Amino acid sequence: MTDWSVAEAWLERTKAANRSSPAAYLWHEFWQWLKRAVPRAIRKPPVPFILAASAQSAANKILRLREQLRWAADHGILAEAIAWLDACAPDKWETHDPERWSESFYPTFDDVTDEEGDDAN
Repeated sequence: MTDWSVAEAWLERTKAANRSSPAAYLWHEFWQWLKRAVPRAIRKPPVPFILAASAQSAANKILRLREQLRWAADHGILAEAIAWLDACAPDKWETHDPERWSESFYPTFDDVTDEEGDDAN
């Protein structure tokens, strides 16, 4: 198996477990680890979907995690990156209902207005 096929298999197992990415701060820690692991990289690893981007869909989150693993592979640290992620406790992962995998969770106009159409504030 090539390095990247190992990554693809790992991503498929992660998705099969309904996991999309490490949870908020842990994903930030992973990103920090990637940057420290390759301090002289010309291009930094893709940023995690945290803070304002945390409402992204599970599908988008796992795609971003895939981009981070591709970056790790390009810089020769894929095995270490997967080991880092494997060491994360199961309860420290974003999990999603497979039927809502592609749904984002950003508030909509309906979420911020009451039944009469007035602002909820």
